[in-house]
Amino acid sequence: MEKDHKAVYQKAADNRLFLGFWFKRKCFSNLYLILAGSWWKNGHNKKRGFLLLIQACLLYPPSIFRIVKKLSS
Repeated sequence: MEKDHKAVYQKAADNRLFLGFWFKRKCFSNLYLILAGSWWKNGHNKKRGFLLLIQACLLYPPSIFRIVKKLSS
């Protein structure tokens, strides 16, 4: 699933469907957050989930606020 989702996003990026640098980074960050949650909860691979969380935050630093908000609720 992860490989397929990344391929779809990359194809969209290659076709210039993202409307700007930060928008593209935010979209990829959101993808990584979704994948991280999937690995953490359903894939039973917390290490992979954590690495994807870090990758999401490095791509788009405001993602940290989404993570903190999710953890505090």
